[in-house]
Amino acid sequence: MSNLEVARVFTIIDPTKPLPEAVNVRFDSGHIERVEVSSPWLPPTCDHCKEVGHSIKNCLTAPITCSLCQSTAHKPKDCPKAKRQADTKDGERKKRKKKKEG
Repeated sequence: MSNLEVARVFTIIDPTKPLPEAVNVRFDSGHIERVEVSSPWLPPTCDHCKEVGHSIKNCLTAPITCSLCQSTAHKPKDCPKAKRQADTKDGERKKRKKKKEG
């Protein structure tokens, strides 16, 4: 019987699919043994285009996500949330200026 505790085996996998928990291995003797599968590293797979090799953050076809509100309907420079924050800051500045003058 072979030691099945640790074995490195070259395999071809589909990185867009999850790894199986285990596989059946047939030895030269004809004996079949179930072996657990693990991988120290898998390449990144894009959640948007499903291509292997990059994440959605670097995807050229993914919609731009606003960093302020996470919406894909507009770019960060056009974000209504940013405009509200800017208006609030302007209002606070005007109040401070009036206090200094008054």
